[in-house]
Amino acid sequence: MRYRTGLLVLSVALLVTVTAPAAYLRGHIDAFAAYGPVGDGVTDDRAAIQARIDAGPGTVFLGPGTFRVTDTLLLRSHVTIQCAGMALTTIKLGDAVQKPVIGFADYTQQYRDVHIRDCTIHGNRAKNPHGGGGVNYGINDSNAIWGIQFANVQHGTIHRVRVLDAATGGIVVFAQSGRTTEASVSACHVENSGILSGSDRGGLDIGAPTTDATLRVTVTGCSAVRNPSVGLAIEGIASDASAVEVRGNTIADNGIGGTSPGIKVVDFKNATIAANAISGNTAQGIYVDAANDVTISGNLIRANTLNGILVNNATTNSTRGRRITINGNTIEANRQAGIRTMYQSNGSNTPPREITISGNALTDNGASGALQIEDIREVTLARPRS
Repeated sequence: MRYRTGLLVLSVALLVTVTAPAAYLRGHIDAFAAYGPVGDGVTDDRAAIQARIDAGPGTVFLGPGTFRVTDTLLLRSHVTIQCAGMALTTIKLGDAVQKPVIGFADYTQQYRDVHIRDCTIHGNRAKNPHGGGGVNYGINDSNAIWGIQFANVQHGTIHRVRVLDAATGGIVVFAQSGRTTEASVSACHVENSGILSGSDRGGLDIGAPTTDATLRVTVTGCSAVRNPSVGLAIEGIASDASAVEVRGNTIADNGIGGTSPGIKVVDFKNATIAANAISGNTAQGIYVDAANDVTISGNLIRANTLNGILVNNATTNSTRGRRITINGNTIEANRQAGIRTMYQSNGSNTPPREITISGNALTDNGASGALQIEDIREVTLARPRS
């Protein structure tokens, strides 16, 4: 179906022709026709797009073009941002804005049915270079320049979205105190996003700051590559009802601004990291610290600067660092040990416990060899696959 929209800007008619599924056209208002964003990369389109979002439930369709915004686009419940495709539609942060490109107005509220699809989000790092957001995901930090801040959303999706050049990080999915986030991130690409110092803020960040926040998140079929810091971080002390699954992603060449792992799991409980390709990162392929109930299986972990997998407990929480399962991975050509388990005693924490390592293929890893087991209690080892 061919869909034609016209709009008048300063008495000049701009005709946009795009191919769109019929679903876009049934009962939805097109953002071009009713509210007038230009998409020329120069005009500030923030007010026009925000007006459509504020108009209430429905789909905001943005056709081909570059939509410059000089403030954060604030999402609401029951709204979908539907673009024409990652290669066709870009939402780009203006100069010296120093804010997220897409977020929410009130991070204490619960949101529902929010979706972002088929867009490129550009953080314009060259003109917004000072990425903050080191505390509480940047909610109260005027310099937190995320591509997407996705918070407290039940039934949310981020699908086929590319995030480039966001100075704090690419996509952050989190829940605040007393709130729940149930979301899927799929077929996305994040590049050159994150704090340059090699912090926890990187390509993809999933977390919760309090035990009464609940996260149920899946990340599938995505790529996080060439980010200054960590490729993907799962962190925080979320509720016991939380679970994160990271499956079938490519996490490669991250940490270009410092020393960072491909995937980092810190303090979290109930995470599955499976069937990912993790390579060329400037620290470990996977780093697990003070986390419980983590399963690492079926991954290809190769050519990382430090260990393939490192399990540690460097915190003061004596109940953390338990029930870590590492099985069926291919771990090769990492510069240090393929799998290392360690314990950094600070006088009040306890070593990780109940570590199971089985059925992994460990080849051509560094001087420390295939396995480096140190200061760990209750480690179960099975013969590695050759």
